[in-house]
Amino acid sequence: MSPPIRVALLGYGLAGAVFHAPLIASVEGLELAAIVTHDEERRARARRDHPNAALLGSPEEVWERVGELDFVVVAAAHVLGTVFSEGILAYRVASGALPGAYRHIQDVGPSYVVVGALAAGIAYGPWPGRLACAAGLAVVAPSLFGGLFQLEVSAVGHVSAILVALAVGGGFALARRAAVPRPVADSR
Repeated sequence: MSPPIRVALLGYGLAGAVFHAPLIASVEGLELAAIVTHDEERRARARRDHPNAALLGSPEEVWERVGELDFVVVAAAHVLGTVFSEGILAYRVASGALPGAYRHIQDVGPSYVVVGALAAGIAYGPWPGRLACAAGLAVVAPSLFGGLFQLEVSAVGHVSAILVALAVGGGFALARRAAVPRPVADSR
C-alpha cells in the first residue's frame, strides 16, 4: 500500500472542525497531518479531535513544512466565494437591478467547496487525480456558470471559489517547488 497523502488544513473554525477535518480523517489514503489555527480554544479542540495532527499557528508554518505535506485544504475558496457573491447581490439590490426582497437571500454555497477542490485538483493534483477532477468538473460545469454575465449569485460564487483555490494552490505549489533541492551542474 502506498503512503498516505499528508494533508494540512488551514483553519479550524466551523467549516474546518465540522466539515473538512472529519472528512479528511475519514478518507482512506489521506492523513490529517497538520491543522493551522492560532486561536487557543480552537487549538484545544483540534488537539482533542485529532491528536496525531501537528498544530501550527500560522500559514507560514505550512510553507516551512512544505516538503512534508502533499496537499493543503483551505476553506477560503468557500468563504470568499460566498462573500463575493453576497457582495454582488447587495450591490445589485442597492442599484435597483434586483428587488429589495433579494436582500434576505443567504448564499451558503456548499458547491463552492466542491468546485474549488475540483479546480485545485485539476491544476495541482497527480495525473490520475487531475483526470478524476476534470471528469467531475465536466459533469457539474453546465450548472455552475449560468447567469455569470448577469452577475447571478451562484455563478459569481463559483468563479470566485475557482480563482481563490487556484491562487492559494499556486502559492503552495510554488513554495513546494522551491523547497525541492535542484541538482547542481558539475563545472569541471
